[in-house]
Amino acid sequence: MSRSSTKYEIAGEIFTSKVGVQKRCSRILSTATHYPAEISAQDVPFVLGLLRMHKDAAAKIGCGVRRVFIDTNEYGGRGFWLERVDGSRTDWGIASCLTPSTHREDALSAFRTLVVPQIQAFRDASFSTSDRVLCAISGVPVSKTEAHVDHRPPTTFDTLVEEFLSQCKLSWDEIKLLPHTDGATSNQLANVHVIEAWLWFHNRYAVLQITSARANLQQGAGRRP
Repeated sequence: MSRSSTKYEIAGEIFTSKVGVQKRCSRILSTATHYPAEISAQDVPFVLGLLRMHKDAAAKIGCGVRRVFIDTNEYGGRGFWLERVDGSRTDWGIASCLTPSTHREDALSAFRTLVVPQIQAFRDASFSTSDRVLCAISGVPVSKTEAHVDHRPPTTFDTLVEEFLSQCKLSWDEIKLLPHTDGATSNQLANVHVIEAWLWFHNRYAVLQITSARANLQQGAGRRP
């Protein structure tokens, strides 16, 4: 396996872009008609080569790989899994193999996951008296299934987290994350006190708004927790 800014070589297969690798993965995943599903022998070398590109490949592989297969994750999405020689199992993300995330990105993801209940509560309350709400950006009525919940600029989600860290006098390096457990896809903060402080801070200072998915993505936000 090798990787450059323009070319990926995985198990002898050459791809000129990430899109090519992603399409190759999609073709393999689309063969599953039930879960768990076996991966064909001709595709196993590619899947193992992809696994070795993961930033946590050593931890994922552990004591060694007995087999790789397709299964669903905690959110119902399908992906690649492996069974180790000791019988334990874990999955891994394709994106994490092609573009490994930074610590800051993983930490932001953990902060975002924590406030999902607050986001959902705001959406439920917004639609509690009407089945359609005006999009805060376009003014067009949207239904609950069409709606995004966005952090109203200029206090975007990233800005809010940065302000939280500043007030707590914390740097990104001081934000510790729990190790990923097998089968889990979300990042989690390790410090209980930081978790409690962040939940209070977000609930107190976040300014949320209902938008249509299209308007939210067009403005470059795309931040639906």
